[in-house]
Amino acid sequence: MTVTSRLACLASAALLLAACGSSSPPPSCDVAAQTGCASGLACEPVTGGAPGCFDPVVVSGKVYDLATAGGLGEARVVALDVNGAPASTVALSNTLGTVGAYSLRIPAERAPDGKPVASVTLRADAQGYEPFPSGLRVSVPVALGGAVHGGGTWTVRTSQTDLGLQAIPGAPAGRISGSVAHPPSGAGVLVVAEAGGAGLTAVPGSDGSFTIFNVADGTWQLRAYVPGFNYAPVTVTVAGGVATPSPVAFVAPAATPATARVAGSVQLVSSTAWNQTSVLLVVASTFDATRIRGVAPAGLRASAVTGSWSIPGIPDGHYRVLAGFETDYLVRDPSDIGGTAVLEFQVVGGVPLLMDGATSAATLQGFKITGAVRLKAPLPDATGACGTLTGFPASPAALLPGACTTTSAAPTIAWETYPATSVYELTVVDDAGAVAWQARVDRNASSVAYGAGTAPVTGTPVAPAPLVAGRTYQVHLTSVPVGGVPLSTSEDLLGVFTYLP
Repeated sequence: MTVTSRLACLASAALLLAACGSSSPPPSCDVAAQTGCASGLACEPVTGGAPGCFDPVVVSGKVYDLATAGGLGEARVVALDVNGAPASTVALSNTLGTVGAYSLRIPAERAPDGKPVASVTLRADAQGYEPFPSGLRVSVPVALGGAVHGGGTWTVRTSQTDLGLQAIPGAPAGRISGSVAHPPSGAGVLVVAEAGGAGLTAVPGSDGSFTIFNVADGTWQLRAYVPGFNYAPVTVTVAGGVATPSPVAFVAPAATPATARVAGSVQLVSSTAWNQTSVLLVVASTFDATRIRGVAPAGLRASAVTGSWSIPGIPDGHYRVLAGFETDYLVRDPSDIGGTAVLEFQVVGGVPLLMDGATSAATLQGFKITGAVRLKAPLPDATGACGTLTGFPASPAALLPGACTTTSAAPTIAWETYPATSVYELTVVDDAGAVAWQARVDRNASSVAYGAGTAPVTGTPVAPAPLVAGRTYQVHLTSVPVGGVPLSTSEDLLGVFTYLP
């Protein structure tokens, strides 16, 4: 993991205010409008305080072909928040010089000293390649708190920011390109092309331009999603790889069309440690029923949910309702008991409806979330090294975020035992999204060394690969009872470690 460097800011009072942030930021600093700061500085929210002016956060890396390791130019890279919603504009990878290199500016909440405090995942798209992440390949969270300050930026550059793409043999040649007129709110936009129930997505850049790659011939309906705003959908025909119309233009209507508000509730089961979660909406055509994931438009989310929830400003479209992916000691209940089905609804002309097209969906039935399988190791200690948690803090916000570092080729993986478990399914993925090890672990166990081949390991569907120096990995743990339907899983942002022997 990149070692955090807390460089002192320049000595003058004016530069201290501008580059480090201050408890008394300029009163006109506006995060949405990005006004009130000197040239080169960004107005960012501050944890527990008013917005301030800071050096920008930049993630840099390389997009490359997994098979050849060669750089890929003209790939589109975007940061997503922990819920999979767009968290930045788009960077294009270099076609000249260091082919595949990119530099991505990311808006980020800050500590008072200017250090970024959020985590993001990265997405990359290129013609002829599968998007990253997709399928079984996941994107390991990048902790922006590991940024190094210097040269007028906070820079994040780790193995996690190098993105390998898998070529698609015989990939469709079609592309759909266009632009979206930014809504008055300035919120980020998600563009989805849908045909036959499947969706392809893109995030527009700062100028509103977007490109969707690998589009098969056929008729596609395009929607642009942004909270509180409705763009008219556009029908695009692709024939021989050529899209008509091209480019597509999403134009802001003269009057803002109606959007919907949908409410519901969550029921917390099997959890006493924490009683607060979040709920988000994902576009149904992007929903992966195996991974219980989907692509979320930015802002369609309810936070601090303890029971009832409500999400306003939902544009027309077809949605699935999921529990959020923050670290909150809670996960969606994956069992088959009543009230665990993934809810869905549609919005038509600003009216929320169930899928029968007639029944109101303004108030949805409740669904269940449950206590997570709580990982105790590998988690970062105060120095950033991998350690084992001896007691869980009352608030999950007290858990240190990001990757820890280990010098061991067989680091310890530990967890708090989960009731009614018959077997634990353990998966470790690397920062390219590939499975490095998969094992079944005895129900009575609460720890195992990476790569162990004997008790408490009872089976290895994927044999362990040796850890590679400098690479980052993530642990996923699932509790499975008799009958095989999972009871619970570990949380999405924990169990991340970097091997530095």
